[in-house]
Amino acid sequence: MRGLYCGALALLLTGTAAAQDRPTAVFEVELLDTSGEGTKPDEAARIQATTAELRRLVEGAAAYRVIDLAPAAEIIEARRPVRNCNGCELDIARDLGAEVSFTTVVHKVSTLILSMQIVARDVKTGEPLAMGVSDFRGDNNEAWLHSIRWLAKNRLGLVAAK
Repeated sequence: MRGLYCGALALLLTGTAAAQDRPTAVFEVELLDTSGEGTKPDEAARIQATTAELRRLVEGAAAYRVIDLAPAAEIIEARRPVRNCNGCELDIARDLGAEVSFTTVVHKVSTLILSMQIVARDVKTGEPLAMGVSDFRGDNNEAWLHSIRWLAKNRLGLVAAK
């Protein structure tokens, strides 16, 4: 009987471990700018900082392990914007060995009015695992980072566990 309990415990722990540290592709945040205001000099740095913060938050959660997208950089660049590539991000993520993909789009209506959408998808099925949308005010680093952190915590359940 003791062996049965030990075997069941080992199976339970193995299942738990398998659900943790899922290889995850976190794609660069994309900007959909319909404001007509044109590109701002600090825009690229803001996108990079927000992407880095999302990767940090995903990596800090027990369920995910962020993988390097560099081997697919040319393919990703050729298919930009990823939001319009008809699911190509799932193929790219799969080719890199990911089980989950995160895509994020910031829609800029004006300098004051923006929204951010994050979707985590199962790479095999394409089904959403988690998603969230946040409307926010201010086209600045503080507002973008606040929005990504809020979504990570309140909509995606990315609670630091590592």
